[in-house]
Amino acid sequence: MRLMNVVSTALLAASVHAAGAAPAPTLIAAPTPIPAEAFFADPAVTSAGISPDGKRVVMITSAKGVRPGIVVVDLATMTPAVVGRYADLDVQRAWWLNDKRLAFTVGNLKPGTGNFKTGMYAVDADGGAPVPVSETIEPARTFAQTDCACSWGSPKLIVQSLRTSDNVMVTVRYEDNENASAIGRLDTRTGLVERLTAPAHPEQWLVDTDETLRFVLSRDGATHVLHQRDAGGSWRKVQTFDPDSAAAFRLQAYIGGVLYVSSARGGDTRALYRYDLAKGRMADAPLVTAPGFDVNAEFVSDGKKLLGLYLQTEGDRSVWFDPAMKALQERIDALLPNTDNLIARGMRSETPFVLVQTEAPGQGRKVLVFNQDSGKLTLLRAAYEELDRARLGATEFVHYRARDGLPIPAYVTLPRSGAQRALPTIILVGRGPMQREADFSFQPAVQFLASRGYAVIQPEARGVPGFGNAHALAGRKQWGRAMQDDLADGAKWAIAQGIADPARICIAGTLYGGYAALMGVINDPTLFRCAVSVGGVTDLDAMFSNRWEDFPGAGDLPAMRWRVGNPGADSAQFKATSPLAQAARIKAPVLLAYGARDVQVPVREGRQLHAAIRAAGNAQAQWVLYDEKGQDWSLAANRIDLWTRIEQFLAGQLGQP
Repeated sequence: MRLMNVVSTALLAASVHAAGAAPAPTLIAAPTPIPAEAFFADPAVTSAGISPDGKRVVMITSAKGVRPGIVVVDLATMTPAVVGRYADLDVQRAWWLNDKRLAFTVGNLKPGTGNFKTGMYAVDADGGAPVPVSETIEPARTFAQTDCACSWGSPKLIVQSLRTSDNVMVTVRYEDNENASAIGRLDTRTGLVERLTAPAHPEQWLVDTDETLRFVLSRDGATHVLHQRDAGGSWRKVQTFDPDSAAAFRLQAYIGGVLYVSSARGGDTRALYRYDLAKGRMADAPLVTAPGFDVNAEFVSDGKKLLGLYLQTEGDRSVWFDPAMKALQERIDALLPNTDNLIARGMRSETPFVLVQTEAPGQGRKVLVFNQDSGKLTLLRAAYEELDRARLGATEFVHYRARDGLPIPAYVTLPRSGAQRALPTIILVGRGPMQREADFSFQPAVQFLASRGYAVIQPEARGVPGFGNAHALAGRKQWGRAMQDDLADGAKWAIAQGIADPARICIAGTLYGGYAALMGVINDPTLFRCAVSVGGVTDLDAMFSNRWEDFPGAGDLPAMRWRVGNPGADSAQFKATSPLAQAARIKAPVLLAYGARDVQVPVREGRQLHAAIRAAGNAQAQWVLYDEKGQDWSLAANRIDLWTRIEQFLAGQLGQP
């Protein structure tokens, strides 16, 4: 895909004059900027799922002055019913356990909120029998965290819903022993966990449709072992392998008696394979590949066979093996052209209804229902109904070369109006390098900046998974080093392409991205005019004594030490790449935003950095603090306030676009 220059033509109005008189052109006034509230208020819908019997849809919805809650729609009558909505907390995610029962997570609690704590709950689809499933499992409160689906601290629950009963399967890891874990069956009506017999040190596990724990991939010293449970309940070792070898794989799904695994097979990117249990090895040929991307699939099944997959490449896409689902996809794509359409039927559907979640790049999600019998599409909810989509930025997926030759994936969003070259540019860095951040979905910060006339570059620097082993492994111990160079090289690429004005580039981000923004003005002070750090890490040594291990995608502390480095052993590197230790080198204007209740990057660390920058003679360090009165950063009012401040800061440093 290549970048397209989109130029808006100014409209001229000609007034009627006497013969021979030249018409007097009148320039149409520039439209009023879309208000920040339109981007950063809670979206009208964030997620949706269809019940296994295909009779109902659950959505997380909100409205002005109403916090996100659970709505269930009866598809026979298209009647919505509020199942759970609360004045002092947000429902973050909900999914079907079976035809009549839902699980959901809550967050952003106001202190003293009744009986609720952050964690997982279960409730019937009519609102009855609410039960706290993990109310005592507290997550790490982070100022920068806007929507954590289900990461609950230690012990951690790793949930697999069976879609046939009130139970979920869980793994509990205990923080007093990094190697201790157990697998259990949790009853969402009683909250009780039945511990299951399984091999020690499980890393992954899969359950059969009859709720039998069928496969466990465990650790045995430096090796991994695949175990299978036989019909008599005994466990047998199927294969032992070195996790760094070409034979290594990860469990993906067990459907219809077929085991699916993912593996790089000695190459760079991971593909999907069938696993031959009789021979104890993967099939020779992959089932699905995605050149340039690791296959990390979400499986679609009817409980008996694999129907298809949802994959993330440069965007979301579907792969269908079932002819009926493939034909259904083609039918819906014809009705909704030029959009990405993800479809879902109930796992054991008894109706003609199909859930459709559709989105054009950068345009915001819409949730619809398609009736296969009547051919009718019904809109249930649109995420950003008040936005003028014709004024939103256009996003493209590109690659550029880092200075050592490594290809760096990136998403580039340009404003649709105004100048298209030599733009003020924001290098926007994701929250954490342990997971992919950018894609074609609607991202409020990206579209807000584009609506203000900025080009937005979102590099997926080395270390980010999903783009192959070479890309992921190249990021080991490279915080503030080669990972940082990748971001600077992205800015230089944008200059070379004619996109960025070299005198008007700012770097910004949240959490890790905030750290990278600060290191940007430390390492490349002539390239980056300013920096915006939201909850940014300031001290790599201190990071390991905070609650970073609960950051989604980070895994546990040993994994963080492998990725980032070891306090003590790597102290010299940490000092050279910690903004707090290098504060005297921050000469550019910076905006620092922190939250008083953040436990991953405590506010004291932000205050220390702000004081150190000022003490070194830089009076251009702005300080913003939220959360002092129990108001979480994730609340819409705080998001709106912060981005209004960021808009003013950028305009002051880069000038009006």
